Amino acid sequence: MTGSRGNSVCAPGYKNTFKNNDTSGACVYFQNENPLDISSFLIRIPASDTYSFSWSMFGFSTTAGINNTFPYTIGGPNSGWQAGGLATFSITPRGLLSRSVPGTDSSQPGAYFGYSLATGVFDRDKSYYVAGRPGFANNGGNIGNVEILEFFENGIKTTKKLIAGFQLGGGFGHSVCVADVNGDSYDDVLIGAPLEYINESNRNIVIDSGAVYMYLGTGTPDILKETPVVIRGTKKQWARFGTAIVNLKDISNDGIADIAVGAPFEDDHRGAVYIYNGRSGNFDKPWTFSQRITSNDIGLGISALGYYLSKSQVDVDDNLYGDLAVSGFKTDQVVVLRTRPVAHVTADILTTPGYIPINSTGLECNLGSDIPCVTLNIRFFVSGKGLEKGVYLNYSLYSDVFSESERFLLRPNDSLVNSLNRSLESQLILLKPNEQTFVNVSLTLGTIDWRFFKSLEDPVTVKLTFALTDLSIGDEVVPMLHTDVITTHTKTLEINRNCSSDPCKPAYVALLQSAEKNLTLQQNQELSVQMALFNTGDPVEKTEFFVETFPRMDFSRIIEGFSDLQCNEISMGYLHCEMRPVRFYAHQKYSFVLNFFIDPNAVVAKNSDHVKVEVLFNSTEASTDMTKFVMISHFNLRSNVRVIGGSDFSELILASSSEGIFKYSVSFDVHNDGPSPLGANLKIPIASGHLKSDIVKVL
Repeated sequence: MTGSRGNSVCAPGYKNTFKNNDTSGACVYFQNENPLDISSFLIRIPASDTYSFSWSMFGFSTTAGINNTFPYTIGGPNSGWQAGGLATFSITPRGLLSRSVPGTDSSQPGAYFGYSLATGVFDRDKSYYVAGRPGFANNGGNIGNVEILEFFENGIKTTKKLIAGFQLGGGFGHSVCVADVNGDSYDDVLIGAPLEYINESNRNIVIDSGAVYMYLGTGTPDILKETPVVIRGTKKQWARFGTAIVNLKDISNDGIADIAVGAPFEDDHRGAVYIYNGRSGNFDKPWTFSQRITSNDIGLGISALGYYLSKSQVDVDDNLYGDLAVSGFKTDQVVVLRTRPVAHVTADILTTPGYIPINSTGLECNLGSDIPCVTLNIRFFVSGKGLEKGVYLNYSLYSDVFSESERFLLRPNDSLVNSLNRSLESQLILLKPNEQTFVNVSLTLGTIDWRFFKSLEDPVTVKLTFALTDLSIGDEVVPMLHTDVITTHTKTLEINRNCSSDPCKPAYVALLQSAEKNLTLQQNQELSVQMALFNTGDPVEKTEFFVETFPRMDFSRIIEGFSDLQCNEISMGYLHCEMRPVRFYAHQKYSFVLNFFIDPNAVVAKNSDHVKVEVLFNSTEASTDMTKFVMISHFNLRSNVRVIGGSDFSELILASSSEGIFKYSVSFDVHNDGPSPLGANLKIPIASGHLKSDIVKVL
């Protein structure tokens, strides 16, 4: 046992040479740890004391004293015909001063008072002993009890409270432990009953499964609540859960004491040790163990592991946490369970900017493009004692977790491979204590298509999960996360549908052309005009345009993009169109094909055929000022005809005549072989102008 004034080591089976080598028990006290200056005193109860007779086994249990006069107290459960008793001692200039104290009902053989022993602070900071008497019997039988008491230099003993067991032969009081397990500054008492059985269904009896009864402190003269909290481990047969209970202090680093419970005969006598982390509150919900360490986990073949648990947690590896020595029943092996440092890790997801812009011009995440993206700055911070060399952490990042499609993807900013993935899993990083560690990841739109613009109002949620790894640094014990650490974080980002500057600056890239550059009357029935608009800037609230055709043509129909456009013909060859939906975002591209009827009787005018489109748009709903630009696309409208025909005279012979005039008629058969109509005058050449006199005249 380690105390504030020194250490003591006890041997309850020590044979007293002054009493026929009976096992009266003894302890060795070390005043300091300097091996060159060790003062050891063999502690014995004076011979005149009625509780120091043969087989008393003093030193079977030990605890710190309740005052400076008697800093140490030991139990002798076999003294007084196994009724049991306590002995306290202190160091004086004249040597050891000791005094023995019997328990209540001290004359009951086989009660084993002092079988277990602890010290606690109850009733307004007043210290008491807590002593187990597992063999105590009342009128109903052997149920065991625990006595909370104090005694003084004059030998007067005061019993503060007696707690009786619940089950015959349950071994109530076999072990006791005092710890403030709910962090209310009042000590609580835990009592082991390792021989209790479970008969919850009256059919399936679990023999010797064991139990621990926990009585919460009140801080009042009543000191403890009457109704205990019952802990039963995994309820295995023959486990003897509660054989040993120790206060581990605050190994979980949350300001509340933790405990260990031994179940040495669990799993075919191989044994197990249960760790319970303290928690605030009144334990309204079941108290489940945080860790179960079995003999198989250790792998040394120790049987009945957990039969002995060290009360003093010495920091054997200098990581600022006390460690636990564990042994088994009838074994010469002791295992030291090194306490893992507790890491407090906080994480959050910062973004630059705080939203996803549709146009990412100028941002680092876009890799020279302007596609929607944002930089995720994942910030980790670790703190806690015993973490000087840092901790290894695995994190995973998942993008757009509530979207069924793969809209936004992830790429580490330090990656040499420009690959985008829906998730980044099991990424290993080293965190240094009390330092911020940043991981930068780009969140980038995978594909810009109609599905993206249809989902603009759907936010993007990124999920971060992390856990400590099993990697250790040197010979350090692998740390563990504090139970309060939140290991899953989410960040929800809106897609910015507003302008990036004030005033808004939309930027159109447009294309206008006719489907065919050369059109022939009658052969081509319609003129197809192809138009494309592409926004590279801020959103546009309203887009409309006027279309004029030269020559004038009636509007026919919308061949492509009819769902995004509404057109009305104002007059022949003059068309007004509005885009729908009204708002037009960056990266959106709309393509339209408008058809016009070609008038078969149109007059062909060389180099004057064209389509003119005047586009008007504004950038905000409140703005009435429209920005406009004009596009013109030329085409050639032409006639393609073939005129054939001839006269009914193939040859005309002129002869002299008395009248000198010959009259004749010639019939011409002329027609247009198409395909275009002929809109020209017909000219027929005839011979004339011979010797200044007409030879032929047309009458």
